[in-house]
Amino acid sequence: MFCYNQSVKKILAVSGGVDSMVLLEKFVRAEPENIVVAHFNHGTRASADLDERFVFYRCQELGVSFETRKILLGEGASEELARQKRYDFLYHVANKYDGEIYTAHHLDDLIESVAINLIRGTGWRGLTPFSDNRIRRPFIEMGFYKTDILRFAAENKVLFREDPTNSTDDYLRNRVRTRLLNMPISEKERLVELYKKQTAIRREVEEICESIFNSLLMKNSSGEINKEVDSLREVYMKNRTLSNFRIRKNFFMNKNGSPERKMNGMNFEKTTVNLGIDSELDSEAGSELDSKVDSELDSEKAIEEVLRNVCEKFGVSLTRVQLKDFLRAIRTYGTNKKFNLPKDKMTVIGRDFIEF
Repeated sequence: MFCYNQSVKKILAVSGGVDSMVLLEKFVRAEPENIVVAHFNHGTRASADLDERFVFYRCQELGVSFETRKILLGEGASEELARQKRYDFLYHVANKYDGEIYTAHHLDDLIESVAINLIRGTGWRGLTPFSDNRIRRPFIEMGFYKTDILRFAAENKVLFREDPTNSTDDYLRNRVRTRLLNMPISEKERLVELYKKQTAIRREVEEICESIFNSLLMKNSSGEINKEVDSLREVYMKNRTLSNFRIRKNFFMNKNGSPERKMNGMNFEKTTVNLGIDSELDSEAGSELDSKVDSELDSEKAIEEVLRNVCEKFGVSLTRVQLKDFLRAIRTYGTNKKFNLPKDKMTVIGRDFIEF
């Protein structure tokens, strides 16, 4: 049984598939009056409208509040774009009800994501999917695998819809999912333990970045510290972004500066993981995959992590290459030069500050 703060609305992300319908069933049994179902219709396949109607009618039967949004992304839309739009919607619903987001991800989803990130050549961050603490994932917290969910669905006659794309090899995730079916449970448990260790390290890194960010904040061009900065946690929890703020530039200029030393010597576990996937995917990833986690976060990487953290507060996620380009501009541009970031956002690099 789920035991969560009953004074907070639970925003359940429900697609209509077996995982999310079991999530709904469990919360209906625990606190039916305190949940809101959020369904996002991606418009990426013909059956999407049927999924939406299925979830809507089930919510009516249960007397549960229902929120939905439909965006016609089209069948060629990328998985990443669909995910971004879906989470934008979930945060919108969470802000409307002042609630928390709950998803139906389970341990097999976690393992798939780690495997996919390894195949794509991940850095250490790729070993910590689902680490956003604004989103609760009860099945992962409770140690549920897919088999546990299927067993509950069968025993309790939970109705659900099957996504036809799950049975195709059109998406990398489906290809990996199929090939991980035969992964020994011991190897799965090893990946889960690696995830837990890396997630703890990631949270420590992010806490340090947060502390450094606060120490770097300056008054903006209007002579004020942005009012939003006074409530950083609220900004973060509600998926909002900051704008019109300045940070001190000197931190990013010298590898041997003092604040970043807080991260030096932070050890990251290295591991070799045999994913047990076929030769086609092994050729992309290597039959034995190094976790690609650096054994030590050196000063330059520490600076990059802080800059990444600052950019995310500005609503921009940068690749490693983009981070290096931005850092190079900070170190080489003349006074009051502009540097463009993704999403049509801009910074001004001053003599002793960077303005976002």
